[in-house]
Amino acid sequence: MTRRTTAAVLRKAVGSHELLRVSRVWSDQTFEGYAGGVAAAWAALHRLDGNIYLDGFAAVRLDDVTSLEPRGGPEGFAARSLALDGRWPPPPLPADVDLTSARRLLATAAQRYRIVSLYIEREDPDVVYTGRVAGFGPKTVSLLELDAKAEWLREPSAWRLDEITRIDFGRELQRKLLRVADAAS
Repeated sequence: MTRRTTAAVLRKAVGSHELLRVSRVWSDQTFEGYAGGVAAAWAALHRLDGNIYLDGFAAVRLDDVTSLEPRGGPEGFAARSLALDGRWPPPPLPADVDLTSARRLLATAAQRYRIVSLYIEREDPDVVYTGRVAGFGPKTVSLLELDAKAEWLREPSAWRLDEITRIDFGRELQRKLLRVADAAS
């Protein structure tokens, strides 16, 4: 898919609440979600997990999307199930989360949600780095990471902004990691 086609499909899905299965070039894994916002280079989707629960946002680069498969609109099973739980329609991406660049997305998502998860899928599609944005260099972001035990690492890691392929925020696992880390401090 071209960036223009991807953006057009996602913009239409924002208004129609169409569930989409997202495939991307750097990962064999697909995920499903509802489009929450679209900018020139990035889009954010509400992740729908296997238990039909809206689990935060996954922001992806438009250039990395290889297909967007429609999986049902407001009349579909997922939407009807979410409605019965009082979670329909999915809320829009918060206005203070800026999708215009990786830097702006990281800065604004971290400000709202406190921690984010980075994917550097060209390096390893199965690894995720979760933590607090500690700062920015001209071409990098520093991330003070949380490990799998919800313990803060001592030194921040640095990642090139142009190598980040996906950014997650507002996810349940992130909230739980942060809650455990906060309780330990």
